[in-house]
Amino acid sequence: MGENSAFLTAWIAIQSDQKQIIDAVINEDTIQIELKEGNNYHQEYIHIDNPILWWPNGRGEPYLYMYEFGIIHSTDSMVETNVQNVGLRTVELINEPDSIGTSFYFKVNGKPIFMKGANYVPQDVFLPRVKPEQYERLLKQVKDAGMNMLRVWGGGVYEREIFYDLCDEYGILVWQDFMFAGTMYPIDSSFKENVTLEVAEQIARLKKHPCLALWCGNNEIEVAWKNWGWQKQYSYSEDDSTKLWNNYTDLFETELNTLVAIVDGKTPYVPTSPQSNWGTPKNFNHGSMHYWGTWHGNDDFSGFEKNIGRFMVEWGFQSYPDYDLLAEYISPENLLLDAEAIQNRQKSYVGNKKILDFINQYRIWGGEIDSISFEFFVQQSQIVQALGYEQALKAHLSNQPHCMGTLLWQLNDCWPGASWSIINYNGKPKAAYWEVKRVLTD
Repeated sequence: MGENSAFLTAWIAIQSDQKQIIDAVINEDTIQIELKEGNNYHQEYIHIDNPILWWPNGRGEPYLYMYEFGIIHSTDSMVETNVQNVGLRTVELINEPDSIGTSFYFKVNGKPIFMKGANYVPQDVFLPRVKPEQYERLLKQVKDAGMNMLRVWGGGVYEREIFYDLCDEYGILVWQDFMFAGTMYPIDSSFKENVTLEVAEQIARLKKHPCLALWCGNNEIEVAWKNWGWQKQYSYSEDDSTKLWNNYTDLFETELNTLVAIVDGKTPYVPTSPQSNWGTPKNFNHGSMHYWGTWHGNDDFSGFEKNIGRFMVEWGFQSYPDYDLLAEYISPENLLLDAEAIQNRQKSYVGNKKILDFINQYRIWGGEIDSISFEFFVQQSQIVQALGYEQALKAHLSNQPHCMGTLLWQLNDCWPGASWSIINYNGKPKAAYWEVKRVLTD
């Protein structure tokens, strides 16, 4: 892509039952394609004068060119058509040594851009239940909140085409994890073959989207292996550990890196996130960071202001979903903090005690938590979460260019339970959503 022109390559796959020459149309231009029996792959080159660039939300228009391809039958009727939207942009990841450590930031169309966004998880534990209008609503909420990036978390799924189409339309860049998270994998030949096929198909499917900004090999496997004591916890021998680590580097540093280079050829790749562990202060000068000192550690919300990495990929604080939403699934007599039905919806080992401690510490309402109802506790949990997210975002934004990105954990929910989300399972924003929107759109 030059300053005054752009060149596109359209790859057209056609299956034919015989050798023949067909007429086809790309928008209003008619071309002829010679086919053999079986599978055919045709390349067509498209030239665009004075191209209009695609920009992320808040930095310009996410302009899309539409191309319609059709095959013409001998009766001059159209046999089949396919429409593809194309956005013209460049995306670079600058992840290299610098004067203070290791940078981690994105350039779009040659300009460094601060990434503002969130981590995205599946919208339901039963994936087929998610309707197109739910994607529409959620991605519109992302756009309206001033976000320009979502991370598709590696413990979820490769999303449907509608998700990426809407990100294209709304200017939301996608950090795409491959679907590996939180464990070492048994990489024998059959597993590697299966993984290679799956990953290659996903790269080929998604690489056409202008929203795609990064491929990431996995979520938190490397930081866990090096810092979480798995070797001792699972009684791995030295030989076991060596084999597991060699398998890890083979898959995430070699195989997936090679596949991205071959099948995609332009989108950046990193083997894992985070690149640095939050437990060591100097690591906040190096690469991507998942900071969990306020939830898994002993920091209060001032920790968000004191611990700022080069790119904050994960950070967050829990709240409960709206009381009315919980009441749709739990009987009235069980809407109590110590009820089993509520305890079962708390999946964090620090859970409710952490929320209670922060409500009492910040005393937004001025009383003691023991004297309030569960409904009021739910409300206060959301208010405290909103306070923490406000402090974190302001700290990250004000520490540019040391920090060049912040993706809160998490955007949405897959069920009505306590979580770090800013949007309820039913799509209704929590208090933190409105605070995030206020900070990001000021």
